[in-house]
Formats: sequence, C-alpha cells, structure tokens
Amino acid sequence: MNSDSTSDTLIVVGNPLQISDSPLPIAPIIADPLAEPPAATDEQEKLAMDLGEAIEVIINEGSISFRISSEILFGSGQAELENAGLDVIDRLIPTLAASKHRIIVEGHTDNLPIQTERFPSNWELSASRASSVVRYLQMTGIEAARMSATGYADTRPLGDNSVDQGRASNRRVELIMQTQAE
Repeated sequence: MNSDSTSDTLIVVGNPLQISDSPLPIAPIIADPLAEPPAATDEQEKLAMDLGEAIEVIINEGSISFRISSEILFGSGQAELENAGLDVIDRLIPTLAASKHRIIVEGHTDNLPIQTERFPSNWELSASRASSVVRYLQMTGIEAARMSATGYADTRPLGDNSVDQGRASNRRVELIMQTQAE
C-alpha cells in the first residue's frame, strides 16, 4: 500500500439518507399576506359614527385607533388643549373608560421645524402634545397605569410633507386602544 496516496471512506451509521426521485410535497399556505383587515363589528361601526367627523376611527386586528387632527386640539406650535379639542376628547372618554385596555397616545408633527424656547424641535412638541392628552384623560378618571405618551415628531407621516394638505394630515394625535394582549 502506498503511504503517499489518500483515500476517503464514507462510513454510514444507522439508516442511510434515502433520496427519492419524486418531488417533495408543497407546503400548505399558512396565512394569506394580502388578506383583508378584520371587518368592523356593528358596535365598532356605530362607535365610529357616534364620534363624528373630528375623530377618524381605524380598526386593526389588535387595536382601535382614534386619530384627531392637531388643528382641532391645539393652537399652532402649542401643546395646551383648546376648548374645541377638549370637546372632541370628551366624546372619546366613555369608550376609553368603559374598557380596561391599554391606551397609547402618540403625538405627530409635520416636518417644518419649530425651534422655540419651549420646543427646540418637533420631538418636544409632539411629546408634549401626547402628554397633554394623557394628563387630561387622567383628570377625567382614566387610570394612569393604562396609558403612555410618545412623541414621534415627523418620523411617521401619513401624507406628503411637500404639500399643505399632506403636512396637515401629519399633524395629529392618535389614541390607540389595544384590544388584544401583546
């Protein structure tokens, strides 16, 4: 035997891997990624109608979002709730108080810089607006432990910030009631 030559030896322990010429079965489709969002229940549709035009209701699989334009809630560049804004939020309170679900309040702005002494950027403005809504909800009796406030500045736009209408749609507060546990 030549010591310079090498050979490879395959040793199989147990059952050798069986390779078939027939194709493998196709895996079943588990979920349709393009499926429609869940249909609103009659109660949810009634809620949307009862709240009026000032509040846009968005029903998702695990939450219900209430979207309100910042122009209704606050003066330009301000974070104190105006009377018209309080009236709009007051329409939501029975719905929010009747459940024990978690409520996330999000403040959003357009991309135009603010740069005031109180609000050096849209981050501070959006966070302060969300906090104002949370404080008001707490004053009405909604438990503080159920709520959180977050400012997103201009990082989650709905519309095109290059046009007035788009910027207006981006200036908003959203109250998100989580209807399912995370």
